[in-house]
This record gives sequence, C-alpha cells and structure tokens, in this order.
Amino acid sequence: MVALAGLGAGALHVVSGPDHLAALGPVAASAPERAVRLGALWGVGHGVGVLAVAGVGRLGLEAFELSTLSGWAELAVGFVLVLLGLRAMKAHAHEPPTRPAGSALGVGLLHGAAGAHHLFAVLPGLLLEPTEAIVYLGGYLVAAVLAMAAAGAIVALGLRNRDSAARVRVHRLLGAGAVLTGVCWIGLSLG
Repeated sequence: MVALAGLGAGALHVVSGPDHLAALGPVAASAPERAVRLGALWGVGHGVGVLAVAGVGRLGLEAFELSTLSGWAELAVGFVLVLLGLRAMKAHAHEPPTRPAGSALGVGLLHGAAGAHHLFAVLPGLLLEPTEAIVYLGGYLVAAVLAMAAAGAIVALGLRNRDSAARVRVHRLLGAGAVLTGVCWIGLSLG
C-alpha cells in the first residue's frame, strides 16, 4: 500500500507540473528518437533531487536552510526554462541537438531540488517509519521516471513521420512555451 501511494504521488506530481512538461518538451523535441530515454533521465534527475530534499528533511538538519535553498532553486528553474526555450526557438533543421541527455538529467535534478512545491508529495516520506519511508520514496522515484518517460513518448509519437521542418516548428513552439512558463515561474518566485 505504501509503495502504491509513492507511485501515485510521484506520477501525479511530475505530470501535473507545468514547469516539468515545459522543461522536457524542448529537450525531447530536439531528439525525438531518444525522447523516451530523455524523459526517463529527466525523471531520474527529478526523483534524485526530491530524495535529496526529503533526506535533508528526514535528518532534520535545522542548520541547513531548506526553504531558502528551495526558493533559489525555484528561481533557477525559471531562468533555466527561459534558456532552454530560447535555445529551442533558435533551432534549425540542419543542427544536431547539443547534449540533450545531460540537459534532461540536470534540469530534472534542479526541478527536484526546488522542493517547496512538492512538499506534500514527499511529506509521507518524512512521517513514515524508516523502512516504509524508503518504500514510499522509492515508489515516488520509479513513478517520476516512468511518467516522464511516458511524456517523452508522447512527444516522440507526435513527431513521428514528420518532416524536419515540422519537427523544427514543434521544437520552437515548445521552446516558446518553456520561455513563457519560465517568465511566469520567475515572477511567482520573486512575488
């Protein structure tokens, strides 16, 4: 039962975050043949970031100002979304993608470290007995990977059998969405 709760919380959290989908979209569209792998890497990064935040919370490290770190990470998420989006908006059909796997993992990790907005999802991991907490958080991690791999698959399916010009247009459109989401994220972080 605890594992199912972790799976549900992880899946719901990662696919309901507009910042998550805005970050994955341009990266997955830059390499649709690897979009499932890129989504899974994004999910690994996010899950590991969440586990790190939960671990710090579980240890009760008061000297470590988690809310301050989370606030800065949220602001960084906004700027990264803008940068990812701008890079996607400049895409050309003849340019190969530049290190999308590293981008997916790193951006997912940053999103996971921006822990304030997923406190409710990991809260059971802070309150359960240690063994149950590990099972819950393990389920959360697995669900984050699977859900974002599925999101990558949706991008890949949408781009299947499309010519390079159509792929570039979609890549640019997803980039514009990432910029808009990033600007809103920065505003919310500062406001």
